[in-house]
Amino acid sequence: MSGLAPELKTVRAQQRALKQLSPFELKDYLIKLAKSNEQQSTAMMLNAGRGNPNWIATEPREAFFLLGNFALGECRRSRDQGILAGMPDRPGIGDRLKMFLVTHRAEPGAAFLGKVLEYGQKRGFDADAWVHELTDSIIGDNYPTPDRMLVHCEKVVHDYLIKEMCDGRPPKGRFDLFAVEGGTAAMCYIFDSLLQNGLLAKGDTIALMLPTFTPYIEIAHLERFSFKIVPVNADDVHADGVHSWHYSNKQLEKLGDRRIKLAVCVNPSNPPSVALDPTEIKTIVNAVKRKNPKLMIVTDDVYGTFVNGFRSLMAELPQNTIFVYSFSKNFGCTGWRLGVIAVHEKNVMDQALARLPASWKKRLNKRYAPLTLEPEKIKFIDRMVADSRSVALNHTAGLSLPQQVQMVLFALTHLLDPEDAYKHLTMQICHQRRDLLWKGLDLPPPADDPYRAWYYVELDLEVWARKLYGDDFFEYLKANYEPVDFLFRVAEKSSVVLMDGGGFGGPPWSVRVSLANLSEEEYQNIGAFMMEAANEYVEAWKSGKKAPRKSGG
Repeated sequence: MSGLAPELKTVRAQQRALKQLSPFELKDYLIKLAKSNEQQSTAMMLNAGRGNPNWIATEPREAFFLLGNFALGECRRSRDQGILAGMPDRPGIGDRLKMFLVTHRAEPGAAFLGKVLEYGQKRGFDADAWVHELTDSIIGDNYPTPDRMLVHCEKVVHDYLIKEMCDGRPPKGRFDLFAVEGGTAAMCYIFDSLLQNGLLAKGDTIALMLPTFTPYIEIAHLERFSFKIVPVNADDVHADGVHSWHYSNKQLEKLGDRRIKLAVCVNPSNPPSVALDPTEIKTIVNAVKRKNPKLMIVTDDVYGTFVNGFRSLMAELPQNTIFVYSFSKNFGCTGWRLGVIAVHEKNVMDQALARLPASWKKRLNKRYAPLTLEPEKIKFIDRMVADSRSVALNHTAGLSLPQQVQMVLFALTHLLDPEDAYKHLTMQICHQRRDLLWKGLDLPPPADDPYRAWYYVELDLEVWARKLYGDDFFEYLKANYEPVDFLFRVAEKSSVVLMDGGGFGGPPWSVRVSLANLSEEEYQNIGAFMMEAANEYVEAWKSGKKAPRKSGG
């Protein structure tokens, strides 16, 4: 009989109850444990569960604030009563910004704004229209018009998505964009409109590519949706048994099942942070085009900029795809709430709307009748805009204008730099932290994979246990501990917070480590703390001495 590792404050019965929580809610409980340990020892709490990066893009922010100063001057130019000013005038505003940048050329953001002007000129924008849209919008003195996204802003963000999400090789046609309050708002709007418009129904079958961002799993189980889920698992492993986090053909070919109406993909994945490679994309394209051409796909590609040459499903299956992107992770702007939904001008959602039964069309015509005399012609993406404001408030729909300006300036960070200096710097930071984590774990370097973003790492304790100590050791773990015990052990003993990988639809003994939110040197310590906790199981197993446990264990 093997012994047990040192007891924890959170006994097994409590762990069993707490593991039912979302990993994000469980994380908050772990933070409390880690803080408690921090107060009782010299350990400093390290929250490696958080996905919020600890870097920011400076140039687009400097440009934003300088543009704000110019915009206030333009307001006072039209009317100035000290504490009250007017609204910016459009005629000649392009030339006035040029003069402003000459007189303020030494200020942070001036050079960047000069390039913004040049970009508009090369793009064929009217200078006054381009500058006035940015200037009036940064002041925030009007409702968003058009409500879906401002005219010039949409074109610039479209350029960004083509460069970063389509590897500069776009499909034919264009995408319509809807600027939204981050990726989370995009998720809410998409699922709501799919249901409202009869494109999905309660109890329908959907596919989830796993592991995935937990809310996609939780939304599917809400009473309102109650979807039947077909799991598409990242089941591929390397020769040594370590997960590659890629998908076998057998798994991807599930998407050819016509009973599946919607597939949800996070690409690169969360938590493994691995992008679909060309072979996987080809398999998906073949399955959809040959067997399930009406399949709708939601692809959430927030981590795409952390992979060189990234190519989204929006580039390969544009007509099937509802694309979601958030600027939060790349540019360090989670607090700005900046996201976008993209739908190709020719898409299966609009085609499905046209095929709806007469009863559904009558119902939807009544829903959208206040917006137009021809409600049947409203495209799916514009229905999302209206639904986002319960239709009745459509006249005030749209992302706030200052947010759209900052979004555009973030997008231009990549569009204005052919060397992609900022992009490569963020990737370098993640790679450095990965190497230090592996050093602390005392593991050989991970297998090279150009499709890994390394924003997160998902580590499977079961693979580690079987590989180093054999099946008997893992059976001991299963018999005596909950899979989340490791998370509690690390939090209580080392004040390090990790996330439950099983809660993301991954292996039950896996954990997520964020490489985005702590300083480089802390990752080696985190790796060492993880090994200390894991070795407690090993020593107890080897000792064969049963340690006393509190009641409820």
